[in-house]
Amino acid sequence: MLLGACGTKATPTPTTAPTQPPATAVPPTATPAPEPLYLAIIWHQHQPLYYKDQAANMYMKPWVRVHATKDYVDMAAMLEQYPNIHVTFNLTPTLIRQLDDIAAGAKDKYWVIAEKPADQLTVEDKKFMLQRFFDISRKIIARFPRYQQLLDDRGTDLSDTGLEATIARWTDAEWRDLQVLFNLAWTDPDWLAQEPLKSLNEKAANFSEDDKKILFAEHLRLVKEVIPIHKKLQEAGQIEITMTP
Repeated sequence: MLLGACGTKATPTPTTAPTQPPATAVPPTATPAPEPLYLAIIWHQHQPLYYKDQAANMYMKPWVRVHATKDYVDMAAMLEQYPNIHVTFNLTPTLIRQLDDIAAGAKDKYWVIAEKPADQLTVEDKKFMLQRFFDISRKIIARFPRYQQLLDDRGTDLSDTGLEATIARWTDAEWRDLQVLFNLAWTDPDWLAQEPLKSLNEKAANFSEDDKKILFAEHLRLVKEVIPIHKKLQEAGQIEITMTP
């Protein structure tokens, strides 16, 4: 009995494999909406307070006037085409003060020399023009073939000898064209595409004294328009005005 019992193979008790709990479905994570990007467009319009000859009511530099004719009015006027665009303009008190002064009758040295009849220019006037009436980007000068021609003819020799050689060579026509073209070049293309400057721009050369009167009347109009157009856009809620010293 003992041997039989010992010779009998015991059948192992089957074991059950451990079962894993059913996987829980994880809902997909929603991609968060991108945060809006807030963009503030701020244009900083400034000019330092330029030296002014009080007796002559004349500033020594033209930059308040010519930036008004080339930039300040046009940048604001452009926004009227895009009423949903809102921007901020920073206008400095020194800029506003000089704009008001020019609107009231002050001029700058470049303006005074440019409006002088060409046949009345002094040698000093002409030297000043040769030195300063090309103070603008060469890329802009290249838009005006006659202006480029005058620059090329003047050359790069700004010594007294070089200036005197150009003065001896130029006629009233060259001086008058330079008087006009310096100021046309400092006028925004949008205004050059409209009358009264469209005709002058298309004329391109051989300007008259009457042409200069038209040009400077338009420059004065644009200077006087800087503050009103910003006021109009501010009251419409399209722009905000800030000021810094």
